Amino acid sequence: MDLERITSIVSTARADGREVLLEPEGLEILEAMGFAPPHHDCVHGAAEVSSVDLSRFPGHRVVVKVVAPGISHKSESGGVAVVDKEPKAIAKAIRGMERTLQQHDVRGFLIYEYVPYDRSLGGELLYGVRWTADFGAVVTYSAGGIHTEFLAQHFIPGREVALAIPADLDAQAARQLIEQVAVTTLIAGEARGQKPRIEISALVDVFLRFAELARAAFPKLLTELEVNPFVVHDRRLVPLDVLAKCEGRIESRPVQRPIHKLRNLLEPSSAAIIGVSERMNPGHVVLNNMIRAGFDRERIHLIKPDSDSIEGCPCYPDVGSLP
Repeated sequence: MDLERITSIVSTARADGREVLLEPEGLEILEAMGFAPPHHDCVHGAAEVSSVDLSRFPGHRVVVKVVAPGISHKSESGGVAVVDKEPKAIAKAIRGMERTLQQHDVRGFLIYEYVPYDRSLGGELLYGVRWTADFGAVVTYSAGGIHTEFLAQHFIPGREVALAIPADLDAQAARQLIEQVAVTTLIAGEARGQKPRIEISALVDVFLRFAELARAAFPKLLTELEVNPFVVHDRRLVPLDVLAKCEGRIESRPVQRPIHKLRNLLEPSSAAIIGVSERMNPGHVVLNNMIRAGFDRERIHLIKPDSDSIEGCPCYPDVGSLP
């Protein structure tokens, strides 16, 4: 990883007063991480298209993207077009965007290699890392593309996304996380007799690179980097769209928190409730909710003097009497 190059890119953005990097800068960061984005070139306007060597772009089509710090969702804004690989077609697309987006701070236009890929479920992946106040940097892996939020809501909880704190993440732990995510089966497994589109080791490698970036550059240089989507092309993962942020001064280390105890809160082996009345009250509502959710009554302990049990749960006179 070329940290010196990343530092230079972020310094340029901050000197320009920006907390969101332009997409060409984001692509540079990906290159500094060791990724190979599709071939691309940047022009300021339609008049510069003739200076671009289009022979370096494979295929018969290219993607034209607007470069503007205030436009994060380019497709919805009319800032993306797929056109024939011809100067006239590219210039026409740029002029159209200039008219549509004239109210925005347009800095230029990307001419981007068109990458064909499988757009079915599992064909697009999301990788990212974001700085959070409570946990520091958090690395993410999930299904990507325009259906990311829908899929996250409808996949089985625990199998829709992989999240990791990068501090002590190694290859084995990363692989275990990646294997648990449902989309991994679609892209790296033999679903319905189809051969894997990519090896799971490649998915793990990308996850580890994002973790390495998190350890080296968050939050001093960056506060967010998200690629949505990575796609499979020629048996490798190719980043097609990148968002990078370098927000203001942030405390480099969050207050130390007992993260290793989170499982006790999320998957408790037992629970004690204070304030449960024989009649319906807020404490009794909490008790009923736990029972309804399947919590074993024998593992729920109630602090309730002068009562033996409520809703089948044992009562104790005070905290000191708990088993």
